[in-house]
Amino acid sequence: MTILNLMLGRERGGIEQAAVDYAEAMTLASIPNLTVITPHAWAEAPLVAARLPYQTLRHRGGWDIFASYRLYQLAKRSKATAIICHGNRALSLALRAAGGRIPIIAVAHNYKTRRFARADRCLAITQHLADHLAAAGAKNIALMPNMVRAAAHTMREPFRTPPVIGSMGRLVEKKGFIHFIEALSILHTRGVSFRAVLGGEGEEAANLDAAITHYRLGDVVKRIGWVEDKNSFFQSLDIFVLPSLHEPFGIVLIEAMSHGVPVISTDSEGPSEILHHGIDGLLVRKKDPEALADAIQELLLNPARAQSIGAAGTAYVASEYSMQAMAKRLKALLSQPS
Repeated sequence: MTILNLMLGRERGGIEQAAVDYAEAMTLASIPNLTVITPHAWAEAPLVAARLPYQTLRHRGGWDIFASYRLYQLAKRSKATAIICHGNRALSLALRAAGGRIPIIAVAHNYKTRRFARADRCLAITQHLADHLAAAGAKNIALMPNMVRAAAHTMREPFRTPPVIGSMGRLVEKKGFIHFIEALSILHTRGVSFRAVLGGEGEEAANLDAAITHYRLGDVVKRIGWVEDKNSFFQSLDIFVLPSLHEPFGIVLIEAMSHGVPVISTDSEGPSEILHHGIDGLLVRKKDPEALADAIQELLLNPARAQSIGAAGTAYVASEYSMQAMAKRLKALLSQPS
């Protein structure tokens, strides 16, 4: 008897990371599980590193009837009691494969939920997304936030000289990194001393490079590409900023908090539910680089407050979003009948 953990994305992103996290959480909760991924997917390496069981499934899309048959046979051989689906492609394929014979659990990582009403159960990463699912006719909806591994070291040193401000994510328009660059330009104009690093790659990379050049920030802002060692990245920061225009959750936000880094984000969907403004982070308006600059400067001028916010963030993430806490929550959810 096992749970199939199905994720068919090939690249690196939040859904892919979440699928790996589910596999680890189920293993931690002693729930037999098998993760099913597309061949040569990014997720394969972390699954191998964590010694988590997985199998690859060739497919041409959610409509691939041959792949759905192979998935059904795999579910039958492994005596699957349910299929957890991450992403619409996985959900489409699982619905074809199960044919009502195996319970389908769809995890809503974003607002693309057209087929979710057909799932036996839905898990939403935020209450905002749960409400969206309910309005779309989904049933048996439960709240299951994303999770994070506890950082090994959270003691923070005093601010560096100059302090280091960081951000990270896919370099796409909805992540709002252009407003991060604009906020840094405002700080630079004000004479505030800092260095900044931006991790990630994506279609907005060239535009962000142009903005760094336009605002003459080349000496203080560095783009570093994909971050492979997140522990070292967060330990190198004094402040973390997530400037998203649209953010269903924000795994990178709770990762930064788990390392004790004081965080600033926008009032987008996920961060608004995660952060308690002024306690474990600061929230500013979306698309408002001046408000973002003000928040960064506020923390730079008040290191004691920044340290307090960072410590509160670590404690909150440990109690609400840690792998251990989510493993217990997931076990309780999976033990309930669909």
